[in-house]
Amino acid sequence: MDGDVRSYKDLVDSIIRPPRESYTMEELGPIEFTIKDKKYARKDVGLVNPQGDTIVCSHYEPASNERINKMLPCVIFCHGNCGSRLDALPTVLNLLPHNITVFSLDFSGSGRSDGDYVSLGWYEKDDISTAIEYLRSQDSVSSIGLWGQSMGAVASLLYSSEDPLISGLVLDSPFSNLKKLCLELCKVHSKIPTFVCKIGLRMMRRTILKKANFDINKLDILKQAKKCTVPCKFFYGTKDDFVSPSHSKKLYKAYSGDKGLAEFEGDHNSERPDFFYDSATIFFCNLFMVDCIEDERAKFDENPIKKEAIELLEGKIPELDSTKFRKICEAVESQIPEENEDLYKFDQSVENQIKRNQRKHLQARAAKEKEDLDKAVLHSMQTLLDEKEEENQVIDALEKIGLFRQSSKVNLEKELLETVKMHSKDLDLVGDLNDREEEDETYQSSVCITDPV
Repeated sequence: MDGDVRSYKDLVDSIIRPPRESYTMEELGPIEFTIKDKKYARKDVGLVNPQGDTIVCSHYEPASNERINKMLPCVIFCHGNCGSRLDALPTVLNLLPHNITVFSLDFSGSGRSDGDYVSLGWYEKDDISTAIEYLRSQDSVSSIGLWGQSMGAVASLLYSSEDPLISGLVLDSPFSNLKKLCLELCKVHSKIPTFVCKIGLRMMRRTILKKANFDINKLDILKQAKKCTVPCKFFYGTKDDFVSPSHSKKLYKAYSGDKGLAEFEGDHNSERPDFFYDSATIFFCNLFMVDCIEDERAKFDENPIKKEAIELLEGKIPELDSTKFRKICEAVESQIPEENEDLYKFDQSVENQIKRNQRKHLQARAAKEKEDLDKAVLHSMQTLLDEKEEENQVIDALEKIGLFRQSSKVNLEKELLETVKMHSKDLDLVGDLNDREEEDETYQSSVCITDPV
């Protein structure tokens, strides 16, 4: 019995208390660093969300003497359910050189922030709201975009449906409906009948509502996508067997604003390829109207027509004769390396260290998630335990499945229904049984609970 209780707890924890990423501040990299010859800095802050939890955050910006403008655009990176602000480092490497600052945070219940549980986007959108309120109070941030992965992508979409002032979204592998995702995972990782999964999901809903104070049935992201008008770029991994590509495709189809959809080679937790980062970076550069020439203005210091070139770029020179215009253009062109080759990189030692740390965390996280998911599916759905009254109800129901495993589909359902009626007068489980999907092929052969493949 104790093993069964633990297995049910594992299944609930896979949603609201997945493995919490642990990291050191040193793994975030140095407080001050350089990309090529340009200096940048990280500022760490703590913010209090509406639930009273302190969330830890980091803001990556150019050093004060390196800023091309007082106010620069900012992208908030939002990690997945097992992640942390450590996941933002590749984003920092790609966006900072284009004068786009990066703000990262540990959601409540994740990383080094306060909180006991995650909510797969429900309360995380409040953390995003807290971060945006802070950034808008600063005099150094202009436009704001959101870059989210998995849970972070869901939270970003939920928030943007309420705030049309967000400049744009990059959504990496979001799910479209949490209830449907849970049923999909049950089908993929086990051979348990769908109607049994539905009973378990109903019980989990009540447990999660009691522990984490949110209703999993209300996480229908597809409905919110229809309300969003913010420009958005969706991404999904072609080998993702956790959140299938169909979720991103459905969200893309339902999304109301300007949108794009792209795929990349990889699964849900694999290291993202260069194409992914290049595409997302170009998306934000276009949104924020970032001009590569602006990045080169600091290199005009010794050029005799530096002042006139900058005034031309800023539109302060209304008219120019053709000769002077040509000279300024030639001067600008001569300062831009071909294809910007190796222009924006961390000092090699820092960059390599960050990439090694990132790869180590991705591999460890993927292995841990697979182990926990396999364990939860193997044990939890066979017992479907919740509160003490519900334990006996579901155990009796599953024992009936074992007793009548050679029975026909009709006889099996009849026996299970009678068992549930006898022990579950206070639960509306009969509707769940009658509402099962007719196309479930699990019943085509004799029904029994087996180990997942």
